[in-house]
Amino acid sequence: MIQGLAAIPYVGAVALGTAIGINTTGKNVLEISNAITKKIQENPEIINTPQFKGLAFAMGLRVPGVIAPDADEMEREKKRKEVQKF
Repeated sequence: MIQGLAAIPYVGAVALGTAIGINTTGKNVLEISNAITKKIQENPEIINTPQFKGLAFAMGLRVPGVIAPDADEMEREKKRKEVQKF
């Protein structure tokens, strides 16, 4: 679902977790990342908030169709550009 979430540094996990309402006190980065994933699975609308999008983009996370294009969108864009060449 979210590419790169497991690889974010502790400070990034704390910032993202705090932005979506997760208590990060006393948790390590893996616990915070798991809590973020669980919260998003329970409330997928979170990924459409400006706070989440801004922080995730700044940390280099990819959410296909939200922050980064999904594979279908990339393929459509490629075909559209190929057609425009002619």
